[in-house]
Amino acid sequence: PKHSIRRKITFIITFTMAIALLAIGAGSVRYVMDLIRGQNRDRMSEMVTAVQSSLSEFCKYALKYNELETSELFAAVDQVADVLMTDINLYNVEGELIRSTKPELFEQFIVGNRMNHEAYKSLRYSGLEEIAGLQFFSVYAPLFNDNGDMVAIVNVPYFSDSQEMINSGSNTLSMMINVYLILMLAALALGALLSNSISRPLIEIKRRIDTLALNGRSNQHIRYRNKKDELGVLIQSYNRMVDELEESTRRLAQSEREQA
Repeated sequence: PKHSIRRKITFIITFTMAIALLAIGAGSVRYVMDLIRGQNRDRMSEMVTAVQSSLSEFCKYALKYNELETSELFAAVDQVADVLMTDINLYNVEGELIRSTKPELFEQFIVGNRMNHEAYKSLRYSGLEEIAGLQFFSVYAPLFNDNGDMVAIVNVPYFSDSQEMINSGSNTLSMMINVYLILMLAALALGALLSNSISRPLIEIKRRIDTLALNGRSNQHIRYRNKKDELGVLIQSYNRMVDELEESTRRLAQSEREQA
């Protein structure tokens, strides 16, 4: 039946399990994404710290950024980039490019000569940037002289690593989605089983009541293991009614024989 109690029980159990799984799934996805972001920030922080440490020797005695435009510094930038297997961009305090290990990107106007405006507002910045539709992680950090004055800003972009990080996160999320889809199907099956186990005794009681014989001879008890729950109490009441009906029938038959 459309409005049967079994349908209602199945819906309630399945809906409750689905909501619980969705809540757990959303929390898990958020946790994984936060974990991936944290790992990315740690890797980028370590990388830019290594670049800062390597280039700080050239900034100790520089009073202005134009004093950094030396062949020694440029050679050091290229060497650090080779050792760390990354690209490095060096900007002056005005946010204008001084040196890049990927000069062709700037020469072909794929990237502007000025640094990210959000990064320029803060002394240290990390986030996603985009070049020709390609997203990548990028870190900015200041370089100071011995007087504590900022003389340059170093930028370390992650082109290949960022794509690897994104793919890793996508693979993890895809795996989690597949797992939760399986759990959702299992919840549907479990909901159907639970609703059947609950509604079966009720259906049996209805069937027995519909076929209840007033003579009491063909009526039988319903067997149910758990006699302490609500269904058990209901079935006990039905069985007691069957016994009372059988006793009444017996007494009525005996009374008729005595009167005859």
